[in-house]
Amino acid sequence: MTKETITRRPKLAASILLAGAIVYFLLCQPAIWTRGYPRLDPFWRAMPWLWFVPVFISAVYDDDRRRRLSYLVLFAVFVGFTMAGTFGGALTPRHMSLAKMLRGTVFWGPINVGVTLLLERGWHSVLRRVRGFTDEGKCRNCGYLIRHLTIARCPECGTPFDRRWLTGDEPAPEPTLRPWRTRMVAVVLLAVAFSTPPLFHAAAIAISAQRGWAAGKRHWRAGTAVLYIDYIGIPGFAHKHSSLPVDPLSGLPLLWASRGVEKETFERAFNAAVNEELAKAGKRSLSHYVFSNPELERLLNHASFHDIPQLPFRVGELIQLVDGPEGLAVNGSSTRLDPHLLPRQFAFLEEPAGLLVLRCGNELYTMLEDGTLLQYAMVSSSGTHLGVLP
Repeated sequence: MTKETITRRPKLAASILLAGAIVYFLLCQPAIWTRGYPRLDPFWRAMPWLWFVPVFISAVYDDDRRRRLSYLVLFAVFVGFTMAGTFGGALTPRHMSLAKMLRGTVFWGPINVGVTLLLERGWHSVLRRVRGFTDEGKCRNCGYLIRHLTIARCPECGTPFDRRWLTGDEPAPEPTLRPWRTRMVAVVLLAVAFSTPPLFHAAAIAISAQRGWAAGKRHWRAGTAVLYIDYIGIPGFAHKHSSLPVDPLSGLPLLWASRGVEKETFERAFNAAVNEELAKAGKRSLSHYVFSNPELERLLNHASFHDIPQLPFRVGELIQLVDGPEGLAVNGSSTRLDPHLLPRQFAFLEEPAGLLVLRCGNELYTMLEDGTLLQYAMVSSSGTHLGVLP
C-alpha cells in the first residue's frame, strides 16, 4: 500500500492536545464530584478512560516527537490532575477537593507521562504504515537543511533520509491534497471516543439486568426470595428507617430499593424474576403495583377516569366510598381525604389488572379491588410527586 504524503501541522496537533485536555476535564466533572451514592452512571464512569484519544489524534498531524515532548508532558500532567479526582478517594461516601486532586497529581502525573510517551512511540509506528510527511529539503527530525550533502544522514541529529534527496535533482514528494486514509484514522478515533461511553452504559445495564434476573431465580429456588421496593408513597412508612417486614400480598420479606441506574436495573430484574415465580404460584406482590413518578405521569395522561357524582358511591363489587369522620372513607377505613376537593374521579387499570386509581383534588391513591390502599401521590402543576400519607 502506497503511503500518503501530507504536510506537518504542528499548530493543529498542539491545539488538539489543548482542546482535548479541556474537554476531557469537563466531561470528567460528574466522575470527580459525585459523592459515591447513588453510584455514578456507567456513561460517565467511562469518560476517565478516554484520556489517550487526543494524543492519538494529534499524532496524526505531527510526528516530531522532540517538538511534541513538552506539549505531551503538560497534557499528561493535566490529565493526571483530572484522574486524581476521578479515581481518588473512597467510593462511598466520596469527598473530593482541589487539594486532594493536587496531591493525587504527584502520583498520577509521572505515571501518565510515562504511559503517554510509550503510547506516542507505538502509535507513530502504526501511523508510518499509512502516511509520511513532506520534508521540503529539511531533516524531518530536527529541521536541518539536508540538500547537497554527501551522505544520506542528517549531520545534526543523525536521522537517515532518502538518498535521492542528496542533490536538488529530485524534489521532496508533494503533499496529498485529500489524504483520505489519514483523515479516516482521525475519524475512526473520534468514533471510538464518542461511542465508548454509550456502549459501556448499555453493556453495564445489560449485565446488571442479567445478574438481577439470575439472582432472583436463584433466591426463589433457595427459598430466600425478597422484594425490593421504594418506601416513598407506601402507606404507613413515613421514612426510610421505618420497618418493612413483609409484603402483605405475597408474604415475602421487603428490602429498600437502592439508587443508581445499575442497582435499580438489578433490583427491577430481580423483582421481575420473583414476580414471575409468584404468578406461577397464583400469587401477587406489592412491588407489582408500585409506580414511580414517571409511571404515575403516564397513568394520569392515559387512564380513563370517571367522575364520582356523589357519595356514597360504589366502585366495583367490594369498594364503597362514603363520607368518613376524617374525610372520604373507603370501606369504612378512612384515608383522610377532603371530600370537598375536586375533581373526584376513579379509574380501573388494565395493566396491572385489578388496580383502582382514586383521584380527589390534587391527591392520588392506588388500591386493590378489595380496597387495600397501596400508594399515595400529590399532583401539582410541576408534575406528580410521591409522598407520605397525610
